[in-house]
Amino acid sequence: MKTEDMEKKIINIIFASGEGLETSTIAKILSEINDNKVTLEIIEGTLSSIKKNLESIGLELVVSENTGSKFLSLTTKSDYANILESYFKVHIEEDLTPAQLQTLTIVAYLKETTVQEVSFIRGVQSVQTLRALSTRGLVKKILEKYFLTLEAFKILGITNNEDLKDYEKISTNLKSKLTEALNG
Repeated sequence: MKTEDMEKKIINIIFASGEGLETSTIAKILSEINDNKVTLEIIEGTLSSIKKNLESIGLELVVSENTGSKFLSLTTKSDYANILESYFKVHIEEDLTPAQLQTLTIVAYLKETTVQEVSFIRGVQSVQTLRALSTRGLVKKILEKYFLTLEAFKILGITNNEDLKDYEKISTNLKSKLTEALNG
């Protein structure tokens, strides 16, 4: 596989994850689609070139190390902070989209949930929607689980999840569907 092609695949995988990935996970994904082993050394050998290419379009590759494993994520360059600040200000002031309302409802009725559970229930990848809700301060992520924030409780006019209409019925139904799907 050409180095340039490898770089594009790595960037696309990181972008699609929405949150970044460990190099070992990227190697596993690439090995599965290429029918040959893609090593950590191959991936790490592309990182400086990826960084350079992303800089030309105003993005950065963030490489962090944790317990010997490298974690890769994409972010915008700090040079564009003022543009993004304006974007988020306008974005936060807008009404919630139907996807955001649907996702917020799922988080509210499950009390705590993962991006995979929300995506399964909605039938579409929900990383970006959860990120938008997080940016608006309506959900928070703690140890891979999403929860409503105090701000969300205020906006919804409730003091806890159980105050939601038909909470017990809807919550039980959602949880049983997830359990059913996971158990085959």
